[in-house]
Amino acid sequence: MGAPALNADVQQFLDENIKDYEELQVLLLMHGHPTRIWDVVDVARELRIEPFAAATHLKRLNEGNLINHEPAC
Repeated sequence: MGAPALNADVQQFLDENIKDYEELQVLLLMHGHPTRIWDVVDVARELRIEPFAAATHLKRLNEGNLINHEPAC
């Protein structure tokens, strides 16, 4: 028996907005802690991914208007 199918709207959202599983993890992390200010190092540490990958995912999600992330200067 396979995994249950996703709702069609959810599947469409993922197909149109999320590049890969790691990016989905970043989105879910930020969604789960909406009042926290996340920086690249925090995201990388929390998800155990490379800082470059965290920065790339944050940039893509921000550009897609899925998160509001202000990169550190």
